[in-house]
Amino acid sequence: MSISTLEGDIKKLKLEIGELAYDAHEKGQPFPLELTEKIVSDIDGKFAEIKELNDKIASIQAKNETNVTEAPPAETPVPEAPVAEEPAEEVKVSFDKSE
Repeated sequence: MSISTLEGDIKKLKLEIGELAYDAHEKGQPFPLELTEKIVSDIDGKFAEIKELNDKIASIQAKNETNVTEAPPAETPVPEAPVAEEPAEEVKVSFDKSE
């Protein structure tokens, strides 16, 4: 079971407690303590499952961190120098109007 699923279950159970409390109030009945205690116990169980999953995740992360060895840096290939082209033909420019 995923943590997000458990968190969704907890929200539903809390909503259920609120509905029970309001229904009892609306009908003028006593608060359903016994049923509420069972739901609270279910919520506590879901939180315990989340803690177990988080502990497993932390354990796996710690194990992975200790097993990681730094890889030598990858050598970056040096691009080859461009091949020199033959120089363009020289063009003479003159600003002398007599030419």
